[in-house]
Amino acid sequence: MTLYVDLDLGRFVAGPGQGGGPAQIQHKRGDGGELAIQFCRGSALVELGAGAAIYYEGKLRGQYDADPLIQAKTFAVPVAANGEYLGALNYDVSALDAAFFVDANTANDVAVLTAMFEVSWKVSGKGWLSTDTVNGVIENDVVRSGGAILPQLSVPGTADAGEAMLIRKQLRLDTAGDAEAEVYGTLHSLGNSETGRISDFLNGLASLGLKSNFKDAAFYGQRFQPSGSATAFSLLGTGNLAINSAPVMGANGFTFDGVDDYLYNPIFANTTGDWSILSSAARQVYAPTVGQFRAVQFFDTSPLGFALQMANGTNWQTYTNLGGTAASMNGARSPNQASFETVTMVNDKTAGAGSFSYRTSNGDADIVSGRGPLIFDKLAVGAGTTNASTFSNFFDGHVGFWSAWDSLLTASQIDAVNALIGESVAPKYRVVMEGDSIAGTVNGWSKHIESTAGFLGGNIDLVNRAVPGETSRQAVARIGLSTGIDDALFSADFPTWCLIQAGSNDSGASGTADTTGAVDSLGYLRQLWEAARTRGLKVIACTVPMNSNWKVGASHEYWNTVSGTKSIDVLADLNARIRADAARYDYLLDVEQVGITGWGANYFDDTTCFYDGVHPGPAEASMGPAAMLALYELVKNDLP
Repeated sequence: MTLYVDLDLGRFVAGPGQGGGPAQIQHKRGDGGELAIQFCRGSALVELGAGAAIYYEGKLRGQYDADPLIQAKTFAVPVAANGEYLGALNYDVSALDAAFFVDANTANDVAVLTAMFEVSWKVSGKGWLSTDTVNGVIENDVVRSGGAILPQLSVPGTADAGEAMLIRKQLRLDTAGDAEAEVYGTLHSLGNSETGRISDFLNGLASLGLKSNFKDAAFYGQRFQPSGSATAFSLLGTGNLAINSAPVMGANGFTFDGVDDYLYNPIFANTTGDWSILSSAARQVYAPTVGQFRAVQFFDTSPLGFALQMANGTNWQTYTNLGGTAASMNGARSPNQASFETVTMVNDKTAGAGSFSYRTSNGDADIVSGRGPLIFDKLAVGAGTTNASTFSNFFDGHVGFWSAWDSLLTASQIDAVNALIGESVAPKYRVVMEGDSIAGTVNGWSKHIESTAGFLGGNIDLVNRAVPGETSRQAVARIGLSTGIDDALFSADFPTWCLIQAGSNDSGASGTADTTGAVDSLGYLRQLWEAARTRGLKVIACTVPMNSNWKVGASHEYWNTVSGTKSIDVLADLNARIRADAARYDYLLDVEQVGITGWGANYFDDTTCFYDGVHPGPAEASMGPAAMLALYELVKNDLP
């Protein structure tokens, strides 16, 4: 069997220069032989070059977390120029036997399994790319031998450490499952992938030497928490919390309404001395900013032990309370942020009468002496108390997780735990912004992606390369530079999306505009899309929104005064061309359509949509959140 992959399109095709692709891929259980893969760019056959790696896998349809049933992972370099990559097919016979009900009972035999297939490849020095997923079948066989057994999957020898980690995570090549993870997964009916991620976390703690003092942790994403339960469960069971009212369980954690939602357990650790807490919380930009809000609070039988990530209405504050005397720590950060940021509080019993140190993942730190030691025996998430019994000051935001140790964690250990969390239970992903001010300013997509509920709590590494006022041509000129789309944006440790919003500045009131029309602008956009794709980034293309400057009689009524073409006509042409060019990007955020759907054809003149006629408004009911929710719907199934 020969499969063709077009590198420009990033998908299967029927052959070089041909459209479409295989209607389905067909295999028969246990049949050996070779799989041939040929790569092309348009009508030309090409090679991947030295150091390339290729994977071919088939799984039961819809079972993305499962191990592969069919695989080819070792491909010979073509003998002839631009020839075939040949790989041996291997089958997981035991898994296929189970799926086909190979037993002594002929009444339950299955003739055909529905399956899905994909090819992934990596060019030396670049990131991993994948084809579209093609459906197919695996047929049962009549003449059976032992068949080829799928060997233990291995990482290519050319992969570096980061790539190896990623491949292991993708292919579920974990170390032996952690016993506590297996107990938790079985108890709460988690899938293999979720149980494996918890196992990765706990095994990782052991490898860091942090398992023996580990007390407990809870990860509140819905993949780790059974739905419909009145309890928020912890990994070891010592920190199980009762759910009060109805916080929303999202992909990345619990979201609290700021009224009466919270989690609570009156008996947590009951220990004194050295103590370290690591947690994450965030508030939306659009959340109220009055009163005091406590995200994660550990406290003792005295009025208050200490609180983590408490917002005072203006700033995040972490503070201790002993004998009714509060000590505030590092309150200089705005609470109106939805970025994934961990906060660590350490209680050091040997430092004088006991001191608390505070550290965030963005470098903030503070210390208060003479505050302890305290006996921590209570935990509340989403609310705080000043008298150890009555809850008030409810949190209006999102909590992703907490974890606790009865030891002091050093700065390097905290960094290592943060990295481990990003590799396992809260997978990290990068979002790169490129283009103009609509992509990257305070009221652009970069701000809204941090502060919109769909992304709230996500472990996002946001990289803003957009330059306000730039044309698409100017953005192209930065390709390969540290200020533009360059190789450094790719990470083997987590997937990356590149959102490209450009073209709004291509129009000019004089004959010196960068483009003469839609064809020129599309050409520059194509270069940006291609630059991101060739570096292993998934591309989010955007249509160009209308703005008030392009109306009849406005400053940029004409796209170019020499051509005399009206901007509104060029815009319609450009957006139609963008929509028709889907093979060159991975997702389309149709900004223009979001505006029309929400506010009508003159959305750009509605200040609740575009506050200044050009940029998406910052209010909750503006274009910003609406577009980001539309984006979330596009990419949510691909989020880690």
